[in-house]
Amino acid sequence: MSGADQPTVRRTRPAPGQQEAEIHLGNSLLHVGKLRFAFERGRQHSGFRYSPAWTEDTRGFALAPDLPLGLAPFFTSSGRSGDQRDSLPGAFQDAAPDAWGRMLMERLHGAGLSEFDMLTLSDDTTRQGALRFCDGRMQARSSGSRWPRCNWLARWD
Repeated sequence: MSGADQPTVRRTRPAPGQQEAEIHLGNSLLHVGKLRFAFERGRQHSGFRYSPAWTEDTRGFALAPDLPLGLAPFFTSSGRSGDQRDSLPGAFQDAAPDAWGRMLMERLHGAGLSEFDMLTLSDDTTRQGALRFCDGRMQARSSGSRWPRCNWLARWD
């Protein structure tokens, strides 16, 4: 394959600083809490806090055993293990792309994406599970890409 035929991949590094996403549940977008993420000096870490409304709601529940329901914040870091996936709580790691999805994300957005990028640049309409990651305007945080949708299943309804 000649150099002109090889696909080009944009090489990037996560921008230092803080990012955040509002965590919602399902299509009704019940507000669960806020995830804050930081990338500093090669280390990624995050903090999650349930919203007071979620903890007071009778429908509120803990997202995972390692995130018990309450108002105390939870912190995770990639510094302990060296694995950048550890920079998110397990419940949010599960919502991020698998190895194949990560490879596709890097081809689309460039190498060196942070865990927060992997989580929030994934198209929310095709994400597995009920967690939704929104910006402050209640818009899904995603790449904005228009992926082809499989509509042939609608014929079977």
